[in-house]
Amino acid sequence: MPAEAARARLAFPLRVARLVALAIVIGWSLSNAWYRITDWSMSDMDAYWNAAMRMREGAMLYPPLADPSAADVYRYAPWFAWAWVPLTYLPKALVAIGWSLVLIAATVAALRPLMRPTAASIGAAALIGSMLIWAASVGNVQPLMVAVLVHGIDRRSGPLWVGIAASLKAVPIVYVLLYLGRREWSRVVATLGVAALLAAPLLVTPLGNYPAGPGDSQGPLWALHPVLVGTGLALLAAFTIRLASQRSSHARLLAVGTLLAALPRITLMDLSNLAVGIARAGPERDVGGS
Repeated sequence: MPAEAARARLAFPLRVARLVALAIVIGWSLSNAWYRITDWSMSDMDAYWNAAMRMREGAMLYPPLADPSAADVYRYAPWFAWAWVPLTYLPKALVAIGWSLVLIAATVAALRPLMRPTAASIGAAALIGSMLIWAASVGNVQPLMVAVLVHGIDRRSGPLWVGIAASLKAVPIVYVLLYLGRREWSRVVATLGVAALLAAPLLVTPLGNYPAGPGDSQGPLWALHPVLVGTGLALLAAFTIRLASQRSSHARLLAVGTLLAALPRITLMDLSNLAVGIARAGPERDVGGS
């Protein structure tokens, strides 16, 4: 009885504390989203546009850089620049509007699985949504990449989406650990094959000026000790494989944690990857892999 009475006395203040925390998260997220919406610069789109223009003109895809951390620095595989070449024959303003609409639609699609009637889901959707809006406001491909991973990892076409994402930002290759854990060997091979095929043009592309530095800000873990971080990543990968083998609903979230720890450069925008991990409603399902 005393224990029940103590829990009853704590119930109200705990409920108030949760509501206050939720209000802070939602308030900050709305403020951040509004700031980004009112400063819709599409600055990162310049990286894709300028790279496509260089491809059109036969110039270097990765030219010498005065500022490796500038928004218009192109860091992706050559195929993505080629994909933008046809768009450069259209008015840039029209392309910016169309690309903005694509990224807004991707943001909505990425958030839909998070929209549940619980305080935790509402807070997570608000926080992640503000990060995706930030990415959309600068024209970064992040919302589209997150959306296809949220909805695509467990589809039969999953290896295609993971491979494409890995060819764009490298670290999404960690999602192959989910297939490894589930012993879906054909999907592992397909994922690695897609990523390798899309990245293959790098072998014949001059990379002397590739922006390999930390860029915006160095990953905080890598700044400590590379060997320790590498060991930690290996352990995270092993735990991810183990949870995936058990069809655990936490496997994808741990995979996202591995991805964030592996990032060589990081911004708050990268936290939008959490959508991939928390979009699961239940245990990992067998989608008919090998």
